Amino acid sequence: RGAAIRGQPQADVVIRRSILRNNRAGVGGAISLFPTDKGAAGSLFVEQTTFENNRAVLSGGAIRLAEGSVVIVATTFEVIKRNVEAQLMLYPLRRLNLIF
Repeated sequence: RGAAIRGQPQADVVIRRSILRNNRAGVGGAISLFPTDKGAAGSLFVEQTTFENNRAVLSGGAIRLAEGSVVIVATTFEVIKRNVEAQLMLYPLRRLNLIF
């Protein structure tokens, strides 16, 4: 889970001006955030970041977030190989904001 970043339950993760490249995991190639059994989820804020060529075996090529909230601002998702899975796997979210 999350080859570059694996958030702990209730974690609030902030990523700014970064490049996450060539990460591989079972789920959430670059970032994976999961709640506790009691459903206590955290949040993810990503700004001016590039996700490049991240892959997951099961789901979430770049990011997999189970519950919680997500804000993504001025961020690029690049896939080098064809037929790569969806880069975002987000469910069920309390809030999703995409700002271009």
